[in-house]
Amino acid sequence: MKLGELTQKLDIILRKDIACNWDNVGLLVGELDSEVTKITLSLELCDNVIDDAIKNGSNLIITHHPLIFSPIKTVISGELKQKWIIKLIKNNIALYTAHTNFDLIRGGLNDHVISLLDVKDILPLGENFEDYYSEFGRIATLNKPMYAFDLLKYLQEKLKINDARLISKNNKLITKIALVTGSGSEFIDIGTKKADLYITGDLKYHESQDLYQSGLSVIDAGHYGTEKHFGDAMQVFLKKNLHENIEIYISTSLDNPFKQVSGGFCNE
Repeated sequence: MKLGELTQKLDIILRKDIACNWDNVGLLVGELDSEVTKITLSLELCDNVIDDAIKNGSNLIITHHPLIFSPIKTVISGELKQKWIIKLIKNNIALYTAHTNFDLIRGGLNDHVISLLDVKDILPLGENFEDYYSEFGRIATLNKPMYAFDLLKYLQEKLKINDARLISKNNKLITKIALVTGSGSEFIDIGTKKADLYITGDLKYHESQDLYQSGLSVIDAGHYGTEKHFGDAMQVFLKKNLHENIEIYISTSLDNPFKQVSGGFCNE
């Protein structure tokens, strides 16, 4: 399939139109007349992800985080992101991004991640329960209530992370949880009002201290920890909605930049 035709289909099924106006989604690099037979998926771009695409013969990489976010005045190999653009072009690999639109959309990243847990009654976090396309987060009820510390351990097991942090004065029983993947501190108020415990990433110390002193319960599962599942989520979404004979690979070459030491240096 021609990249131009595929891009039009992706823009429709991934609802490019609902992305935040500050975002940069859709086709970022590519020759519209080129053929696409294989796709590689990754949370974001790096040299190793491009190398994976080269090895498996992909003509297109789809990422969650945009490579091009601010205006680029030059494209030279001495700059990291510009170097990747050059590498993509030299290897005839296009780049497409689905960011805030894939956070919002039904069946997108937030739905996928919260569905990794044993929950029911998944709804948008905000007030408009019928419109998934207007709400970043999700709220759900645990099929089996858990105490906060047990939920922390369970979450780490299900999300395959080892650095989630619980903010809670009491080991209270949790029945309802809320989730915003990535950086969701702006949704703390609604998340803690509507659920017994709120899950997100990128919390700062002072806001965490305020949450703790207020008696609220929040888990910081990390930006990477909550979004590393993008490849799985996008693969499921495309297989369900794209209806094209295109092979889809998930790159596992992107590392968490934050490292944990537990009996030695460990890579995820």
